[in-house]
Amino acid sequence: QFRLLKGGVELLSQRYEPGADGVLEIDVKAAVFASLAYAINSGNSYVQSAIAADFIGEVDGASFAFRAVRGGVANLADTDSNWLRNHFLTWQPKIKPVTYYSPEWLTYYGVQEATIKLLATFDGGATQTLTLGSVAAGTAVTVNVQYASIAGRIGNVYPTHYKVWAESTAGARLTDEQFYTYSEPLSDDEQWYLFENSLGGLDTFRAYGVNNFDGTHTHNIAEFGETYKEYDVEAERVYNKNTGYLNEYARVWMLDFFPSRD
Repeated sequence: QFRLLKGGVELLSQRYEPGADGVLEIDVKAAVFASLAYAINSGNSYVQSAIAADFIGEVDGASFAFRAVRGGVANLADTDSNWLRNHFLTWQPKIKPVTYYSPEWLTYYGVQEATIKLLATFDGGATQTLTLGSVAAGTAVTVNVQYASIAGRIGNVYPTHYKVWAESTAGARLTDEQFYTYSEPLSDDEQWYLFENSLGGLDTFRAYGVNNFDGTHTHNIAEFGETYKEYDVEAERVYNKNTGYLNEYARVWMLDFFPSRD
């Protein structure tokens, strides 16, 4: 008998019979992932309360506990704790051009207590530091890194670029730096696509190529004397969006969009 519980709530209860070798493997990924979720909030910094949770598995009454984050890395060469400590939950390029209004969020899971910092750089080389949020151990925090939001929070001045990282309470840098550089829209057809990435965070992808609409419809014709009338009209709307130029890394990163859960 196997049971899976989250916060005292039973997610799964099944009886299993092992094979001839006496080994039984139970895949709980679907049940775990379905119980976790990413939330979008208008705040500048907020806790992702449902992106990670503690679970208890029971096998014939013997229990074991584990903690899961809604994401994953295939063939992880490091320990999960080290990887989470050293990375934001994104595969996006380390240097990312953004427009004034394009929505941008970063999510970080705190294996230990941490602070998310930002350093803005202006024309002439002047800089300004901003604390984006605090992360308690065992929680995930999302920070708003949209250019318009950052400019407003540093006194309505406009940096040429800014970088974001997480550091320990002692000031030691934990993650790589994510750079955001200011960019004008690349075309009149530019669109922004937000998607939940395979690490459990939220990414924004800019596509600025041509939009094409291919609409088709089918219908039946009814004849009343010499009058003809359409009925049962079914329309199919298909939109083709061209990305615009992608470098090699951006092309690979964009592949994370297609299996996105949301």
